Amino acid sequence: MNEASGEDLTWFWHEWFYENWLLDQAVTGVAYVNQDPAQGALITLKNNGQAAMPVTVAVQETSGKTAQVRLPVEIWQRGDTWTFRYASTSPLLSVVLDPTSVLPDVNRANNTWKLFKQLGR
Repeated sequence: MNEASGEDLTWFWHEWFYENWLLDQAVTGVAYVNQDPAQGALITLKNNGQAAMPVTVAVQETSGKTAQVRLPVEIWQRGDTWTFRYASTSPLLSVVLDPTSVLPDVNRANNTWKLFKQLGR
């Protein structure tokens, strides 16, 4: 499989066939570059489980702009936390991991960050 795909998929075979690790990806924070949404948003993710999978992030801004960001599984090779810069133009309304629910995440409650939840509404 590695030869056919041209990638090292050992991580996939190990965690899905030799271990019983759980997947639990979470959104742990959103901050703005220089406290200005127009300069970009810094979105922080955490892998709470031992299993590693690629990440799909759906972002919605208050302006109505929506986007999906796909991050490779390799982000988890550097540790269990990853922060990436999203090129926002307005404040974020929501950030959702695995928006189509295709991954076997054991705790979907931590897959969503919402502006109104942060404001206590």
